[in-house]
Amino acid sequence: MLEDLDPQMNTAKMLVSCCSEVASIAMVANAVVSYVLSMRGEEYWSRYGEWICREQPRNIAEVIDSVKRFVKLTHRIAVKAKIARLERLSRCYNVLSALETRDMELVWKTLARCLGTSPDAKTVVFAVKMFYYTLKARGVELEIPFTIPIPVDRRVAMMTYLSGIVSGENVFTVKTLLAKPNIVIDAWYQVARLCSIPPLEIDTVLWLFGTYAKLNSIQDIENMVLSKYGNLFPQAVLKRLVSELFYTLKLR
Repeated sequence: MLEDLDPQMNTAKMLVSCCSEVASIAMVANAVVSYVLSMRGEEYWSRYGEWICREQPRNIAEVIDSVKRFVKLTHRIAVKAKIARLERLSRCYNVLSALETRDMELVWKTLARCLGTSPDAKTVVFAVKMFYYTLKARGVELEIPFTIPIPVDRRVAMMTYLSGIVSGENVFTVKTLLAKPNIVIDAWYQVARLCSIPPLEIDTVLWLFGTYAKLNSIQDIENMVLSKYGNLFPQAVLKRLVSELFYTLKLR
């Protein structure tokens, strides 16, 4: 249910509706440049969906060209590096072949090789999640491999810190966790195994709830969460989630 409420899922549905043939590569292409954004992720992905539906790209070359223009219009940091990454993606024809197989693990590994980066890199894993969202938007149900880690961005690092799920002399700040993403990945791997929910799906919960972290008050967060999701889930479940995910706020 939370995945269906994710703004990024709304974008996937938009692209499947307006340009179905290139929806997957359009979601993946934007995901690999979705870092150090100049606006909140929710707004960014909503604007991207509208942009692509206006542009109506028909093939990978047109998709990459559209994403390049969107990056130049909406990004302020590392624009040249992001454009270069998109150009590299456009030359990786094996990525397109992998997308057609609907094999998430193959897409994950192929994308990492294409971009010349670690399979655990945030943008690579996040791109696989956006591929999954595109399939789900098409009505395709599939199991997410547990081998694919959680994408560690600032919001996930913040939720890892606030939940108190990791602690120790090497974990003082969110900045530490961003610099050492394997700490975050390992922690949520353990949760994934215990609850039989893949890390990529846990990410959706952390990302959506993480938007309330700036409130810095358990009561304020609880009120906002109940207002947003109270008609979808039992109040006791939502209160428990807030209590666990923002555990360290109770200690202040």
